[in-house]
Amino acid sequence: MGYDISWHPITVEQINKWYFDVLENSNLANKLKVRIPNDQLKYESQREEFEKFYLEKYKKVIESAKTMEGSFNQTHAYNIALVQGFFEEFFYTRGSAISFIMDDNFIDKYTTSWQKISPKKYLINFEQDSLDGNYSGGVYLSALQVKKLLQDYREDENIKAILNQEFSHGRIDIFLQALNFAQKRNLGLLEATEVVEPYPDINMGDPICYCNLFNCHPRGINLFQMTVAEQLNT
Repeated sequence: MGYDISWHPITVEQINKWYFDVLENSNLANKLKVRIPNDQLKYESQREEFEKFYLEKYKKVIESAKTMEGSFNQTHAYNIALVQGFFEEFFYTRGSAISFIMDDNFIDKYTTSWQKISPKKYLINFEQDSLDGNYSGGVYLSALQVKKLLQDYREDENIKAILNQEFSHGRIDIFLQALNFAQKRNLGLLEATEVVEPYPDINMGDPICYCNLFNCHPRGINLFQMTVAEQLNT
């Protein structure tokens, strides 16, 4: 199985508000408002119904998180990415990830360890900061690191070459879009895999999403489906 990698703009404060705090007190979920993009609605009158539906889906993710077993990345980090997808837009780049860049200096400079983000009580099964197989959270870039990576991509040919190589076949444009989105809103960026799975069959079936697919920017999925269509036609 390959990796379906997505990028989730989120701050540490939002990680606590939307995930860790609600793990501690489920009633806090009722005070939150999920994001329903306008293009998901045929009529504005549907908004309240959709908000109730996705809030319940979000609560189920939280309840499931309380009993999940596995590494930190396969439980809490992954669930944080799922949760983000109920509240904010996110981006899909298929098989390209910062976790796959084999350069310790790059990782140290542009990512923040989960050991500095997560409450200690949830780090019992912490093993690594990078992706841990399918259905996993990966690296986290703080808001400052997002800005630094964008600046260095523009000004440092070595950094530009590293990212262009990893995010090949047009995926660099989507990753830059995710970085710019996060920068404009002063958000960090979380890497994850299998939050959305655009496994089209021969008839280009609908993607699978474990949060709200309409919050996933369509460009990455469209790029993937175009690639699959080209492969099927060769």
